[in-house]
Amino acid sequence: MADRDAVAAFAARVAREVGPATVVVNNAGIEGGFRPAWHLDDASYDRVMAVNLGGVVHGTRAFLPQLMSRPAAALVNVSSIFGLQGTPNHTDYCASKFAVRGFTEALATELAGSTVSVHLVHPGGVATNISRAEGSQQFAAKYYATSPEAVAERVVRDVESGRMRIVTGHRSRQVAFGARFLPLPLMVRLVRRDMNDILDPGDYAD
Repeated sequence: MADRDAVAAFAARVAREVGPATVVVNNAGIEGGFRPAWHLDDASYDRVMAVNLGGVVHGTRAFLPQLMSRPAAALVNVSSIFGLQGTPNHTDYCASKFAVRGFTEALATELAGSTVSVHLVHPGGVATNISRAEGSQQFAAKYYATSPEAVAERVVRDVESGRMRIVTGHRSRQVAFGARFLPLPLMVRLVRRDMNDILDPGDYAD
């Protein structure tokens, strides 16, 4: 998904073999380095942004002409609850998911009144295999509680009903509520306190 030409070739193949797409879901995502910003290298940021943001941008731009050619179509871009609130050890991942949010919200304004509906998904803790690094296993065990199937079913229902922002998955509603209604200093303290037990104290001793 980080390869623009490969995504464009895939979109062309779809149009050629099955016809123009009517629904496109951009769901590419990889985990970040799971360390504080001062312990991450540039390669971690580059890699996460290339896949998590680049994949969404490439997928959107490659398929948008097909979607716009249809009498009715839907584009679904997957951000994260980490696109609503920043969290420790996730500056690279949060940066990519906030960017997906901004890109999709801006695109929605551009396509307002068109035949393409735009939808932005903010999943909570979903039990996928995205967390593969040793350092993120405690995080996955604590937060990844919702099945991918449950999230997919919710997304389908909400897209069909025309909901633009879709918040679903473990603890997603609490984060969305806090990000919208609580003062940022309070949210920062609450999030840090909630995650303290899975952070490596050595990373924060410098």
